[in-house]
Amino acid sequence: MTNVAQKNCLENFAIYCGTYAKYNSGSIEGAWLNLSDYQSYDELLTAMKKHHEDENDPEFHFQDYECDN
Repeated sequence: MTNVAQKNCLENFAIYCGTYAKYNSGSIEGAWLNLSDYQSYDELLTAMKKHHEDENDPEFHFQDYECDN
């Protein structure tokens, strides 16, 4: 059996996060967020909310992703 090192697929995984309100208004404004920068979902959610703090209750829209794998 060959020993194959497994890579964590999230190490180089990024999402582009916008909101439905911005998108429906004709804007694709958002932010690239590298998932490896966050220790938990709550940290990621906090970052998404901070980027879209101009909205009272943003509905997040993942418009793109990048991954090395």
